[in-house]
Amino acid sequence: MDLKTFLNLNSRKKWLVIVKKNPAWKQQLIGMYPSIVNLKEQIYLYFNELNEPPTCSNPSCSKTVSWHVNHYSHTCSHQCANQLLKHLGKDQEIKTKIRKTNQEKYGCDNPLQNAAVKKQRLETMHRKYQSGASPCARQAASKRMQTLNQILPEILQEKYGVANVQQIPEVRQRSRETLLANHNVINPSQIPYIQQQRQEDLLTNWQSLCKSVVISQILDNATTDLPFANKRISFICCSCNLNQTLPSETFKWRIREANTPCISCSGIKSGSLEERAVAEFIEQQGFQIERNTRYIIAPKELDIWIPQTNIAIEYCGLYWHSESQIADKNYHKNKWQLCQDKNIRLIQVFQDEWLHNGDLVKSRLLHILQKQQIKIHARKTKVIEISTKHARAFSLQHHIQGPGTGNICLGLQHNDDLVAVMDFGKLSISKGQKHVPNTYELTRFSSSHHVSGGASKLFSYFINKHQPQAVYSYSDLRWNTGRLYETLGFQFVANTNPNYWYVQGDKRHHRYSFRKDQLVKLGYDATKTERQIMEELGYGVIWDCGHSKWLWTKKPGI
Repeated sequence: MDLKTFLNLNSRKKWLVIVKKNPAWKQQLIGMYPSIVNLKEQIYLYFNELNEPPTCSNPSCSKTVSWHVNHYSHTCSHQCANQLLKHLGKDQEIKTKIRKTNQEKYGCDNPLQNAAVKKQRLETMHRKYQSGASPCARQAASKRMQTLNQILPEILQEKYGVANVQQIPEVRQRSRETLLANHNVINPSQIPYIQQQRQEDLLTNWQSLCKSVVISQILDNATTDLPFANKRISFICCSCNLNQTLPSETFKWRIREANTPCISCSGIKSGSLEERAVAEFIEQQGFQIERNTRYIIAPKELDIWIPQTNIAIEYCGLYWHSESQIADKNYHKNKWQLCQDKNIRLIQVFQDEWLHNGDLVKSRLLHILQKQQIKIHARKTKVIEISTKHARAFSLQHHIQGPGTGNICLGLQHNDDLVAVMDFGKLSISKGQKHVPNTYELTRFSSSHHVSGGASKLFSYFINKHQPQAVYSYSDLRWNTGRLYETLGFQFVANTNPNYWYVQGDKRHHRYSFRKDQLVKLGYDATKTERQIMEELGYGVIWDCGHSKWLWTKKPGI
């Protein structure tokens, strides 16, 4: 008897047992279906005269369906099953039947709307997984959230022309109406029980950072009482019983650098740990330095003074140098001016630059101190035009202020390596400028090595090709002297007033991203100022030194 005859004459219950005992039939099936390892699946395919596993019954899908014990599923997924029902016109019928059954059994459309079922489910989950969901469910939810986060901005942009759902006026209005109706607030963070929960979570999170101290209290910044504002942490050291209060960012970084925030046990004598790290870096380059001197620009203090170079370095912690601690917005510029009057170059390093771009800060300091080892001559390079994406990636890696906004990007190539980038664009709205025909702004010049004559070569290429009438540029007074612009033929115009940045934790955020019109679009109170809204959101303010403004103009006959 051959295999086909046997299958036709016997019940399905006997198929697997008998075929297993017949090596010839097994070999026949393996030869016909070499990619199928399940014998029962091979028998099913052979009996139904199929050469391979069937595909999804959903007309818009061609994926192979899965094998389930003794049969193939009709569709490859729940999504395709729903689409198939909709295609056949049975989706509403089945949904109605499910709702009817649920109403009869549970008194609601969905079993999980029933309090008893919901309680039983949670008890089962906690008994099996010590959580409200299984590991597989949590993993699937996390994956769905990641996928949604990736595709949602594209969907919103395509359908509504916005990047955030709260930028849709109707959604924003409905959210505010719901919050007002239910809680008499316009922002979820103003709901008392959410504030309380955040405070409790905050205390737990801060305590988990360090076991060597006991946190007694978390104090909000004086500018706001919201729970996510910059904090001051009160704690008692378990080793020396010293009671101390520190800004949150200082607390965190002392733990990371010294394993304890306690000033006594960490061995900190003067200045922050980051300031000491900057000083040690300068000493490693072979310079003699003086720390925390007050006789140079008395009574003001210089954190790091390098006598042999006439260079001083100020390390600016974002909390201690913020407006909440230093009310004078001209503090940094005045200190810079005092040094200028004594022919001292003052470098002011903000905390987030050192913490998050430490290698770039070190490279910049080495250049200023003339300690860069590799020097390239511009005559050994060639100018190339590069994409904005390429230019921004390079500037992000090699410029202290990050990428520029220009759309005309030039690079210097040396032995197939990009060693310098200069980009130009229209006049910047964020600096209060208006568009002027044939007038540009030099937004960034960055280099990976000291390229002698590199800036002049790039700028000359731009002038010759684009024939501008005028080019503006700005030099950050915290880092630069502006001598580069003199070399390029620019004329000094003026020093601008200090600019402010918003601060949260150990990072600064450019004010242009938080303009009032943008905040109002996100649903915040239009009757309040930009600063008032940002203070309520827990942001502080820090002021820089301003910039020096430079202008190049086309000479007659050129």
